[in-house]
Amino acid sequence: SGPSGLGELQHYQVVHPRVVIRRDLSTSSAPVYIVEAGTALEGRRIVVANEPWLALAPQTLKQLGIQRPAYVLMDGSSLGFGILVKNVEESFRFQAQPRIASLGETCLIAAIRQGNARLAEKLLAGRADAN
Repeated sequence: SGPSGLGELQHYQVVHPRVVIRRDLSTSSAPVYIVEAGTALEGRRIVVANEPWLALAPQTLKQLGIQRPAYVLMDGSSLGFGILVKNVEESFRFQAQPRIASLGETCLIAAIRQGNARLAEKLLAGRADAN
């Protein structure tokens, strides 16, 4: 059966030690690149012959230096490999915004790194005039 419609563009992460990026939507298709566990990918999920594939986004292709459309099998269970690529969109969407340290915290960290216990104690006590 032919491919079913493309899903929305989402973020994925390679969870298998090594995953082959292929030229076409088939495990017998020519490999064009190999990515390792932890690699972030962006793409759209597509299902072909009941197997989920990731159609890589143009930005991901560009980052990897791939000049044409390419695909990653997402679940290698039929080949004895298990999950190859995991959707991490939820963790991207709901991830807390990074917190920026205040000036006081930055000074405290600097005092501790410099071994200046007196200054660190004053900063912890909330004295803005710590010299």
